[in-house]
Amino acid sequence: MGADRSPIWPSGFVGSITHSEDMAFAAVARTEQAQSLGLDVEKRMSRETALELAPILATSDEYDRLLHPPWDHPLLTTALFSAKETIFKCLYPVIKRQFDFTDVEITSFDTQDGTFSFALSRSISELLPAASHHCGRVAIVDNLVHTGIVLTTTNPPSSKTEPGHFNA
Repeated sequence: MGADRSPIWPSGFVGSITHSEDMAFAAVARTEQAQSLGLDVEKRMSRETALELAPILATSDEYDRLLHPPWDHPLLTTALFSAKETIFKCLYPVIKRQFDFTDVEITSFDTQDGTFSFALSRSISELLPAASHHCGRVAIVDNLVHTGIVLTTTNPPSSKTEPGHFNA
């Protein structure tokens, strides 16, 4: 573990770790396959927790756009938190800087095809301009929300000349 508490992977590998009360998951890839990975699992929040987190987690526009069946407020808040945690876990090892939940806007969740889409509301790095659109994966299994993304690049991971691309 690094000083910032992020995992340190062996040379030539990238990965992401997540855990819940009674389970843990990890995803690992070779650097030729991915620049970075993000993975998260969250237990469905209580209504009280969701109401407490909502103001710091997402904008009212996000809730207005996304809060429709099959989503209720606690499930949507859990999914928003999980997706944004996944995005942070994927981007932080690449850009090496903190950013806020509201710097990322979730634009859609599609439980039919298991995807979510997002845009950065401000440029958080020269690699990832504001308003660029990307997607990831989402699955709801029992009381758990699982999210994941892969940041790929057409250039080697050390190159700063071309932005990465997210693949669902």
